[in-house]
Amino acid sequence: MWTKDKMDRFADIYDRDGVVRVAGALGPDDVHELTQRIQAIIQRYSTTAKVSENMVVVKYDGGAYVEFLSRDDSAFMERLLASHLPRLAARIMRVKKVTFWRDEVHYKESGSATNKTPWHHGIGSFPFKGQQVLTAWVPLTPITDEDSPLQSILGSHLQTSARYRPPTRTDEVDIPGYVDIPDFDSQIARGELDVATWTSSPGDAVFFHPFSVHGAPPNTGRQPRMAYVSRWLGDDALWQPDAFSVNDVGAEAELIVDGRPTGPLFPTITI
Repeated sequence: MWTKDKMDRFADIYDRDGVVRVAGALGPDDVHELTQRIQAIIQRYSTTAKVSENMVVVKYDGGAYVEFLSRDDSAFMERLLASHLPRLAARIMRVKKVTFWRDEVHYKESGSATNKTPWHHGIGSFPFKGQQVLTAWVPLTPITDEDSPLQSILGSHLQTSARYRPPTRTDEVDIPGYVDIPDFDSQIARGELDVATWTSSPGDAVFFHPFSVHGAPPNTGRQPRMAYVSRWLGDDALWQPDAFSVNDVGAEAELIVDGRPTGPLFPTITI
């Protein structure tokens, strides 16, 4: 579907900007399956709840997210692994194999002023640390400027000397190497930073680096906004959780061998 030259171009853009969009990364059948599944979960649960052994739905003011979609559903895991996403992830990171870590869906209600996603980068909340912890963000609904489009600060992945404290952590935990998130909005207003706004069609994928700063405005549009997120580990990603890391219910210590996840929940795909 994509020539070697095209894939090399995607990797070059990713190296330069820390983010790249690939149109049509998920096909219509995959988008339909995911959309139907998530809509059923969102409608079934009115509060935060455990859906299955691993899967959870977390409700908040203006939206919800559903974590670990693939871990309890072998059919869906097979669909994900057969999609273009793992192979695109490997080519963009310029590695020969990738390991699947986790997936989730972010759901934002329409006409909301409360479901903004603040600027942040992911490395602080990831229990796996490294340059090769790739996130694939795929909208399941059309994304216009009003539909809470993903936004990225281009080139921000090159600043790796400090990790930004996750914006959800307002406690006084002090971890060496972490700093407060700068006032990116002021820097953007002064023209000091370049921002990409990823208006997209369902099935497009935006791949971004663990240090790439990103966020999203609230969903002021007329329809709910849904985006499927999967995370992939390259060669240098190692298990290094800290106090800011998001708990991973499937990656207990016995599933980590030499810093890498093992077992059927974390399949490795070689290209």
